[in-house]
Amino acid sequence: MSGTTWQCGGCRSPVSLTAAMCAVCGTILTGQTRVRSDPPATDDDPPTRPAAPTLPAAPTLPAAPACQACRRELPGPDEPVCPYCGAVPSRVRPRAATVELRFDTGTVRVPAGDTAVIGRQGTHDSDRLLHGCEYVSRWHVVVRVAADGSARAREERPSANGTFVNGRRLGPDWCDLPDGAQLRLGSLVAAAVRYDREPKANRDVR
Repeated sequence: MSGTTWQCGGCRSPVSLTAAMCAVCGTILTGQTRVRSDPPATDDDPPTRPAAPTLPAAPTLPAAPACQACRRELPGPDEPVCPYCGAVPSRVRPRAATVELRFDTGTVRVPAGDTAVIGRQGTHDSDRLLHGCEYVSRWHVVVRVAADGSARAREERPSANGTFVNGRRLGPDWCDLPDGAQLRLGSLVAAAVRYDREPKANRDVR
């Protein structure tokens, strides 16, 4: 066979196919003592397998939407109301020029980038609107509106009557105050939270 080389099975010296004896060690060359230097593959040899193709990385699944009020995972992305706290969920946090707290006695307005203390001795006119509400503390709750227009709230001091957002009691940690939520001070005073997305100055020029 063209291109095939042979060697002595005893000393592994190269030999020709027609040689009768190894010139190096004297071994009589037969079909058993003359071996190929490049033996063909046998069934015992493992087959050469092509390299496995590189698979594309698995796509990253988007995180499940969470309620902005109670931070719990929602059952689906299109839930109209959070089943845990009753808040209206939204994937995109609404932006507001002013957040309004609409009490029965009037409206407290907190502009974007400002912080208001709501209570009988609070700021942003809440002291006048809540005057005489014996179940409301002097500094009942703090409402902060970020520069992007999102609002959060927390109790400045522990209140015996409690502060609630959509029925969930607040504590000293900040909690989201979404558009459309109900902010309740104690058991008798409540305000509807509304995001006014248009600055008051723009409305006055019409």
